[in-house]
Amino acid sequence: MKMTVATRTARKKTTTQGEDDDARRRRRCLATIVAVIEGRMCRPRGRKTTTAAARRRRLLRDIGQ
Repeated sequence: MKMTVATRTARKKTTTQGEDDDARRRRRCLATIVAVIEGRMCRPRGRKTTTAAARRRRLLRDIGQ
């Protein structure tokens, strides 16, 4: 299962039907928070994809559970 990488383009989604700008901002903020928790965003700016080492670490952690 490939996780999507939280990029600036991915967050900049257009408003869906019946959704104001405020709701979009809230959703985008939530998406960023989720991405940070999942460890997809290493830094606010810079490398947003996970490194091979980080991926391996997460794999080992999942196996260990």
